[in-house]
Amino acid sequence: MNIRKLFEDYQAGTRHVNSLEMSLIAEYAQKNSIQYFEPLYRGVNVDMDFEISLNDTVKFTADSFSEAYNTAKEFAINKPFGVIYEIEEGKGFPLFEMTDNDDEYEWLIFGEYEVVSIEKERNPRSEFGWLKIVTLKAKEKVE
Repeated sequence: MNIRKLFEDYQAGTRHVNSLEMSLIAEYAQKNSIQYFEPLYRGVNVDMDFEISLNDTVKFTADSFSEAYNTAKEFAINKPFGVIYEIEEGKGFPLFEMTDNDDEYEWLIFGEYEVVSIEKERNPRSEFGWLKIVTLKAKEKVE
């Protein structure tokens, strides 16, 4: 199986992939990760308050991050509680350009990260909800 061709077809939206093929794509992406120098963001929305502390370890296995803070925030505030993960520098795999902004890429991120700061603000779409902005640092030295 040609993994690069499989990935390109998946990326173009011309092929549905099964779980085995998706794991092959993730393995391909991890092996071909490159350095990025712009902050990347991932929004997560949850129904209950999200417990996270300084120095906690967060692990990603082919998780999608965006170059746009607002993209992550819009997703995170869809439920009462949300989290925005921010990684300022590391290695990842550029997945594709977002259709609404030619300068914004989506990235697949792998590995373990340490929580270095947590900010908390009111969720603008919820009377009782919160949004946490969690800044992460790669646990391994990026080469």
